[in-house]
Amino acid sequence: MISPVASVFSTMPHWKQGARLHAPGGRFTFAARIYLFLLLSCLGFSCSGEIANGEGTDTTPARLDPRTLPRYNLKRHFPYSSIFDPAIDRDIEALSRRAREFKERFKGTLETTLLEALIKHEQLDEAVDFVDYYIALVAAVNTTNEEIRKRVNQLESAIAADVQPYRLFVNLELGAMPEAALQKQMAANGNLSFYSGFLGAARRRAPYVLSEDVERALLVRKPMTVQVATEYYFKQLGDATFDMNGEKLILSMILAFIMDNSQEKRWAAQKAVKQGLERHKITNFAALSLNVVAGSWHMERKERGYKRLRSSRNVANNVSDETIDALIHAGETVAVSLTKRYFMLKKKILKNRAGVEVFDFADRLAPLPLKSTDRLYDWKESTRIVRDAYKSFSPTMALMFDKLLEEERIDAPAVPGKRTPACYLGTPTTGPFIILEHVGQPRCVETLAHEAGHAIHSMLSYEQGNLQLAPPLTIAEMASLMGERIVFNDLLRRTTDPEERLSHLLRYLDGWTSTVTRQLMFDDFERRVHDARAQGTIPDGTFTTMWKESL
Repeated sequence: MISPVASVFSTMPHWKQGARLHAPGGRFTFAARIYLFLLLSCLGFSCSGEIANGEGTDTTPARLDPRTLPRYNLKRHFPYSSIFDPAIDRDIEALSRRAREFKERFKGTLETTLLEALIKHEQLDEAVDFVDYYIALVAAVNTTNEEIRKRVNQLESAIAADVQPYRLFVNLELGAMPEAALQKQMAANGNLSFYSGFLGAARRRAPYVLSEDVERALLVRKPMTVQVATEYYFKQLGDATFDMNGEKLILSMILAFIMDNSQEKRWAAQKAVKQGLERHKITNFAALSLNVVAGSWHMERKERGYKRLRSSRNVANNVSDETIDALIHAGETVAVSLTKRYFMLKKKILKNRAGVEVFDFADRLAPLPLKSTDRLYDWKESTRIVRDAYKSFSPTMALMFDKLLEEERIDAPAVPGKRTPACYLGTPTTGPFIILEHVGQPRCVETLAHEAGHAIHSMLSYEQGNLQLAPPLTIAEMASLMGERIVFNDLLRRTTDPEERLSHLLRYLDGWTSTVTRQLMFDDFERRVHDARAQGTIPDGTFTTMWKESL
């Protein structure tokens, strides 16, 4: 993709130090370093500045006291006193016994016992997820605690080595089963149709599955290979602090200044992020992790026989390579040019209304100098806004949202040691959990609505069972973006002043430039990384060049 978006921004100097940054393309070198860690941070939605689609308008990014925000209460939903509870080890040992017994009972028999095997397989899957998700939820808010990280790795390794390998045969035998044998069982057991989605997915993956011994080796080694590199990256990012005006801030807090009314503060924040990333060597860890991930995937893709870089994901999502190619082409053709037009409009408004002469990369999320109702939203008001908006669309959604709050399933504050960005986790046995970095900006309210949309979507899907609960990525974001849109529409409906309505609409467009155009840039950047990694290890500086070429 050749993107025109970068041409909107000035390369004129805006601070005296770090002259290298001001050369043509220099600030995009800086941007590349930021986006390296964003790429490894799930590229999801968050109220954490760059990771978010968000923006804010306070003259100084006032912050909510984290102590006023809720933490999820895992003790209420899991029978463990802590991650060090011996009961977890006992449960994993019990799961290992169940998995062995499951394999002994059903391996080699699926052509005659498919329905019974799938029922047992799903029950075992639910039990494994119950333990696995507890571990994940603890790990997500303790990325910098070395003892917890060590314990998490121990538990994950035990599950990978002593439980999961005994379940591999299911997909292998389903993929190899003759169509006639499958149809015979479908005709004989009407209840098998319930699992048609799971069966279809297993059959689609069949050409790319390796032998059971190889699959087992890959599974057992996972906690000690690629996962180690990415987890260490998250740990370093969680440890990092950024200095601004004599205050040490975590990432989500410093990035709030990127959305400040003051251009001076926006530029200072960008400089502080750059210096913090370099001081903590975050970009080095990001480059290392990307090299490990891309190198590992290059070899695995070759062995599995996927023809294209995206083919694995497309098979999982039940969509053709050609469909995704067409989608990307449409985005590059239309969305990128519209984004450039939007930034040109924003540049014009900032110049005419705020006297901004230099439209810098740091100004891309600047709030526009228009009359606005935006301000700092505390937790009580944030939840009220989401609840009221949901209720206006569906009372059922509002009730389900209230259930998330009442059952203490949301971890809201932006605090050190928390994995970013915002996300949702959960299964029918664990129930839904949401992780946020709520700092009170308007976008934080929309992020709450976004993740609650995921949670409600999941809750409504529980009747599909554990094996078929997760939607493909082609539709996964529909519910969450709908949750956001419901809140947006409700707030817009309540806003009667024309200039405030314009401000509200333009702020929403800020989000959509990230939702669409930025994702296209990520896709192009990732393709370049994988293509280059196929030729050998990528030098750290080359990542910067590739990101500049993706803008």
